[in-house]
Amino acid sequence: MTLAARAYTCALHEKGRVVEQMYKCISTHGGVLYFSENEQSLRSTHDINHPHVVTVTIEGNKAYLSYVNDFGETLYVMPSNFGSAVYGSKELIADAFRIIKISDSYAYFEKNRFYLSSNPDGSVDLKIYMEVYEKFFLASDTCLPLRLLQDNWFSMDRDRIIDRSEIKFISGFRLDFGGVVINLDSLESFAYAHADNECTIIYDGFKIDRIYRYRPLIYLSSFGREQSFTLLNMCIRSIEEHGDYSGDYLIVTNKSEDYIYRLLDFLPQSRVKIAAMPVIDEADMVCARFKVATLPVTQSYQPILYTDTDVICNSSIQEMLTAILRGDEKIYVKAEGDLSLDPYGGYLTSRDDNAHVVPPKIGFSTGVIGFKNATIVAQDFSSIVNCIYSQIQAGTDRHSHQIYDQPVANYYYNKLSTYNVDAIDRFVHGWPPIENEHITGKGLIHFCGGVGPMHKIDRIKSYFGHVMMSGDTGGRL
Repeated sequence: MTLAARAYTCALHEKGRVVEQMYKCISTHGGVLYFSENEQSLRSTHDINHPHVVTVTIEGNKAYLSYVNDFGETLYVMPSNFGSAVYGSKELIADAFRIIKISDSYAYFEKNRFYLSSNPDGSVDLKIYMEVYEKFFLASDTCLPLRLLQDNWFSMDRDRIIDRSEIKFISGFRLDFGGVVINLDSLESFAYAHADNECTIIYDGFKIDRIYRYRPLIYLSSFGREQSFTLLNMCIRSIEEHGDYSGDYLIVTNKSEDYIYRLLDFLPQSRVKIAAMPVIDEADMVCARFKVATLPVTQSYQPILYTDTDVICNSSIQEMLTAILRGDEKIYVKAEGDLSLDPYGGYLTSRDDNAHVVPPKIGFSTGVIGFKNATIVAQDFSSIVNCIYSQIQAGTDRHSHQIYDQPVANYYYNKLSTYNVDAIDRFVHGWPPIENEHITGKGLIHFCGGVGPMHKIDRIKSYFGHVMMSGDTGGRL
């Protein structure tokens, strides 16, 4: 349903009350209405996130203009050519604007045969005309143009990230999408949105682009000894220094919020999310990485990357993240060994008559796992966790390697799902490097091997110091 059709439904009633519709108003000059407290008048601005952007509430054929002031109060604006007044309640507006000629998502606001009008210089007044300056595009918070403005996107067409700073309304009721100009009518009529994470847009009449929301998340799990949190600190510090990454982090842990915030005090708290998860033993710890797919905190992100804490970053990972985002496989992992071997599910596969290792199937490490979004892996990840705990319930010792995450994940993905060991292979490297392999400036260096950090923390600290050049860790290691 188009915005225009939805606006017409505002005249309907639900159980005796008028349905309210709320919009931002975009002018033909590409500006959004806001209230200037300095001038005590309506104006338009190209800053869609201006703190005093006006919301138009439509009830039937009446329109009420309001904004939220710096104290969080909603104030209603009654504009006129003799100065505007604001009121603390909508009920005080005895003679509201009339909204008319709603067609194809556009509206005019009329009062006594005068029409609200937005001028090229940003001023707003009332005129007797009913032309283009008086015409406004009604943008609901859920409409596609506003959704595009609030996020970064990855364009399949141009194979690059379109930063939200590159997306803006421009004159003529159009949207500049990182250099591609799209009519708002075209977005409303011909774009196909798949949930909130991706959509197909058409521009220049016939050109098609599929775009994916780019809101990346890196998550790590850390429990147990203090050394695990030293590794957590070093891993994230190296990503911040070399990873060309500005997204959020999710820490899965049994430590308190204050502890994690202090540990990562070089990051704004807004970029640090915490998932509190109690653990009893190593079986619980290795399951933690797979329990995140059903958490509410992960649902709005894509792409998502899990990394063990025994990983140091030495160069940009942005290309790796976009490779994960644009791919079709369920997960993206580092190739490591033969699927017939026990560390890659060989024992489990050999005991399952319906599971087979088909050459050249290659087993993978669960130290680094990339996936497009949580929805895609929710069933797989939950099934891996269930497989682990089902074995324990059936009598398998909780310390047995056959219930560790890597063998179970390899067994499951080899039998029932899909994975890719090529897309991120050149960005993830084991330590020590194989003969003649140059890993400087390659991406993520994984100090794999064994459970727990004690036997390798000194090597990781040494490499971290080398990568960070000065070795200065702020006294927190």
